[in-house]
Amino acid sequence: MNQQLLFQQFTAYCKPIFDDSLNYGTLKTATEKLHQLFIEIGAINAYEQPINRKLLTNGEALSPQEGALCLFDIARTRTFARGLLQAIQQQKALQVNQPIEVLYAGCGPYGLLSLLVIPYLTEADVQFTLIDIFDSSIQSVKKIVEALGVGSFFKNFIVADATQYIPTQTFDILLTETMQQALKKEPQVAITHHLVHFIKPTGFLLPTQIDVYPVFENTSKRIAALMGNDDYDSNVDSYAHAPIITLNKENALRAQHSKNIYETSIHLHDVAYLKAPYQLQLQTHIHVFANEILTLNNAAITLGFQLMPAADLLGKQAIHFKYVINEMPGVQYCIA
Repeated sequence: MNQQLLFQQFTAYCKPIFDDSLNYGTLKTATEKLHQLFIEIGAINAYEQPINRKLLTNGEALSPQEGALCLFDIARTRTFARGLLQAIQQQKALQVNQPIEVLYAGCGPYGLLSLLVIPYLTEADVQFTLIDIFDSSIQSVKKIVEALGVGSFFKNFIVADATQYIPTQTFDILLTETMQQALKKEPQVAITHHLVHFIKPTGFLLPTQIDVYPVFENTSKRIAALMGNDDYDSNVDSYAHAPIITLNKENALRAQHSKNIYETSIHLHDVAYLKAPYQLQLQTHIHVFANEILTLNNAAITLGFQLMPAADLLGKQAIHFKYVINEMPGVQYCIA
C-alpha cells in the first residue's frame, strides 16, 4: 500500500477516538485496527513476549510490549488523545506564527498520542520531541512515522531515561503518561519533577493534575452499582479524604525546594465507617486537560487500589500517608 493510502487508512481508524459520541464497540474495533496496521508496518507487536522491564532510580520502566498494550485501554487512549489535541490548539491560538513544541516523555513503541492527533494538525502547528528509555521503542516509532509519511511533525527521537535527560530547549507542552493506579511503580512523578523545569512559563503539563485520595469505600455497593443496581449513594457509601498527592505543574516546581508536600493523615476518632463492608483504598483522579478527565474505574490507571478492610483500623488513632519517590515509588502508610 502506498504512503498516501496508508495514511488515509490510519486517519479513518483515528476518527472514532475524537468523535464526541462515545461508542466503545466502535472504539475497540478502531484500536484493534490501529494495532494491526502498526505491526504490518513492522512496529512492535503488543502481544509478543515482553522483554525485561528496566529498574530506574526513580521507578520501573515497562517493557515496550507492555507499553504497546496501553493502546487497548480505550478510555485512557481516548481521553489523553483528546486532551492533547485541545492543549495544542489552545497553545496555538496564543502563538500563531510558530509551531507548538511538545516533549513526549515515555512515548512507548508507537508514540501513540503524538500520532493520533496528527490528522487534525499540520507540521506548522506542532513539532514533537519523543523520549523513551528503550531503543527498540524509538526504532518502532520511527518505522510508523516513516511509513505514514509524517516525519515532518517530529523534531527529535531520543533514547534516554526521562528522569535524567537534560533537554537543550524549553517546550510548550510536557506530556507523560508513565503511570499505574495510585501512581505506583512507574516514574510519572519523577519524570514530571525533572522535566517540568523545561516547560515555558505559559506552557502546559499533561496531565494537568493527578490526585490520589485515601477513600473508605463500600465496595459491595460499588460492585452492585456496576452490575446495574442503583442503590449506591456516593454521599453515604464513599468517604474521600484529602489527597495524599496532587501532582500538577505548581507542585512539581515546588517539590525541588519543599519536603513533605505529598502526605496526609486521617484521624480515626468516632469514624462510623470503620466496619464491614467498607474498605480503605486509594483512588486516582486524572485531569488530562480541559474537560478530558479519568475518574474511578474509567481506565486501568484509575482502578481503586485496595489497602485493607476498614475494620482493621478499629481502636487506632490515626493513619498517616506519604508518597515516596525511589526505585519503587508509591504511597506508604503507617498506623498509630
